[in-house]
Amino acid sequence: MFSGVLPRHYAGGGLTIALVWMASTAVTGDCVWNTSIERMDTGTDLDADSFAAVSAVTSTAPATSGAPIYPTTTHTAGAQMDSLAVGEAFRLKVTRDADNVAADTMLGDAELICAELRET
Repeated sequence: MFSGVLPRHYAGGGLTIALVWMASTAVTGDCVWNTSIERMDTGTDLDADSFAAVSAVTSTAPATSGAPIYPTTTHTAGAQMDSLAVGEAFRLKVTRDADNVAADTMLGDAELICAELRET
């Protein structure tokens, strides 16, 4: 989980989240990543998660283990961003959907390095 504040220059669009990750040992297979956003307004109980719907991306392992790859997920403005507004704090949850055995076929660990949020 990451936390942040939606910048004051946010103009009301959706968000694209670029994930930077690498495979520990794998050089084949797919990894499914899920991202979701939770608005942290004054009424949010942070002890009880209330994240908006998940946005998923399937990303193929790079041909070289340890090489970074940059898949993206998108969240439309409004409910998919938990109605996050300018200047509000939020949490971003990033998970690997390794239980999705039909789509997540990469063996071994997927290492998340960082995430970038940008308005789309």
